[in-house]
This record gives sequence, C-alpha cells and structure tokens, in this order.
Amino acid sequence: MRVTLPPSYAEVEIASQPHMWRKAAACAEAVAQQLPPGRVAFVGCGTSFYVALTVAALWESHGRGEADAYPASEMPARGSYDYVAAVQVGLASFQSAHFTNWPILMAGTLMSQIPVLLLFIAGQRYFVSSIASTGFK
Repeated sequence: MRVTLPPSYAEVEIASQPHMWRKAAACAEAVAQQLPPGRVAFVGCGTSFYVALTVAALWESHGRGEADAYPASEMPARGSYDYVAAVQVGLASFQSAHFTNWPILMAGTLMSQIPVLLLFIAGQRYFVSSIASTGFK
C-alpha cells in the first residue's frame, strides 16, 4: 500500500519559484524607476560593494546620470550627489511591518544577485581547479 503525503511547505515553495522569478523579472523596470535620474552614490559592504559597482555601471550605461560606488567605510563625508543608495539596505524599503511588496522585492534581489552569479560563471573554471588542487573531494 502506497501512502501519498501532501507536499511539504518547502516543495510548494520550490515549485512556485519559476513563476515568482518571472513575476519579479517583469517588475524590474519598476525597481529601476525607484530613483529618478541624477548623480548617485551606491554604497555596499563586502559582496554588496561589487554589486554596487555593477549597479553604478548599469546606471551610467542606461543614461540615468553619473554614478559612483563606494565601500561603506570609504564613502566621502561630503559629496555632490543627488542620492545615496545602500545596495542591500535599499531592498528593505520594500518591506514594512504590515506589508511586503514581494514582486518588487524579488526583482531587486534578482538584480542584486546577477553580478555575483556572472562572476561565478566567469570564474567557475578557476574555482573548480583550485578545489581540485587542494585535494578536497
């Protein structure tokens, strides 16, 4: 006799991911419009700094204005910026105590992770070879 269990929460969540990522990608333009064009400083710590560099490059390449990226510890005290945006903290602005805008939050998360994923894909050969040379299996 075969017993069929209802899907677990994790299974339901995983099954919904393709739909949620498509929905998030559709909202990417709304995320891009959160800051009007202008001179912007993007700030990030650790890996977020590399994301800030990428976002600054995208900001300029799309003609939205001048952009600089800084590690939080090296952000100049005075600057002539229209806006200062903290990369990961900026995603928290889509959440409040009573409401979370999930599609926009997912779109922002997707956009902030793409540069890291691209770096991994570009350096995957070196990453794998370094693990192989250390003897880990």
